[in-house]
Amino acid sequence: MNIQLVTLLKIAGWILTIAPLAAFLLFAVIMVREISKNDDESLKGIINIGYLIFGLGVVLLIVSYVGGYFATSPSSI
Repeated sequence: MNIQLVTLLKIAGWILTIAPLAAFLLFAVIMVREISKNDDESLKGIINIGYLIFGLGVVLLIVSYVGGYFATSPSSI
């Protein structure tokens, strides 16, 4: 297994990019969950709608990126 320096630098770059983003998102989710637990129901509903929209966006992106691998004919998009 011969990994080149460029590959190692790319892996390190992705880790250093994704780790702070994941930490920030985790912190934000925890804060929003605590706010919605202790506040009124209307704020909780708005936050849940935001989670739903985010989830739909993630599903659409996953389908658009991964769907091409399972297609029987090549896509022109």
